[in-house]
Amino acid sequence: MGARIRLLRLERGLSTKTLAQRSGLWPSHLEGIELGRVSPNVGTVRAIAGGLKVQVFDLLNCDAASEHGALVEDMRHWSPATVRKMLVVIRDRLGNFGRGSVPPGLASGSSPAPRTSAPPAAC
Repeated sequence: MGARIRLLRLERGLSTKTLAQRSGLWPSHLEGIELGRVSPNVGTVRAIAGGLKVQVFDLLNCDAASEHGALVEDMRHWSPATVRKMLVVIRDRLGNFGRGSVPPGLASGSSPAPRTSAPPAAC
């Protein structure tokens, strides 16, 4: 996530100090996040997204497989509470179907499309 934040900051021509001021953070804290030395909490991620004028979800979008791998590695260090909070943010961004509701395309009474190929072989 830090690399993504840095990329978005540089695309907008912002210095670390300017983005830190906009986000209400110390520049050294923001630098630590960008370099992967510090794992941000949900409030910090929201503040940085606000400073960049993007949605939190935009900080999670990855353009390359290497960024995806870095994001997954960052998430391994998050506390369970932080993961739950981020999942709420993502769910809200993607749309909340609610408990017991059915996503579009799987209306009540319908069944999934039949399998057209054999199941994968066991490892």
